[in-house]
Amino acid sequence: MYYKWDKAVSKSECEFLIEDCLKSDVKKAFTGKSEIPDDKIRKTDIRWVRPGSFIQYSMMGFLADANSRIFRYDITGHEQIQFGTYSKDDHYLWHIDVKRDFSNPSGRKLTTSILLSDPKDFEGGEFEVFSGAEKPEQPLQSQGSVCVMDCVDWHRITPVTQGVRYSLVMWSHGPNLK
Repeated sequence: MYYKWDKAVSKSECEFLIEDCLKSDVKKAFTGKSEIPDDKIRKTDIRWVRPGSFIQYSMMGFLADANSRIFRYDITGHEQIQFGTYSKDDHYLWHIDVKRDFSNPSGRKLTTSILLSDPKDFEGGEFEVFSGAEKPEQPLQSQGSVCVMDCVDWHRITPVTQGVRYSLVMWSHGPNLK
């Protein structure tokens, strides 16, 4: 289940965010299972957005709106925003964003994603959400689109075949089972 906005972030804001985020230190992405990158599962570069940036407050606003409309989760915090760069052959296989740690009284609840790139600038790299239907849904199809989804929903980024895809992701937390 997800809630989306098309073109909620302007082209000029997306371009500013890309330029600003590219100034940060780059790292190879890894999955929650290991801090060692595994290109078979996830192949992309990541950077971290500095806390307190305007986009953090914007993403928290999108999240709050979607949460009040459909999710109604108890949200108590947010992780630092991740800026992803997907170049040729980069991808992220089907996965969920929940880390199963029942000793922790709080866990991930919602994922907020923004497509910063213009889809004309890359091929492949589709953000797909498994909905149980024959064909996955693609909620991020235009530059500046925003999607808030449940962290337990299966999703992926298909391999980029040409160009570069830039995106932002923020995970939000709350008490387990509330």
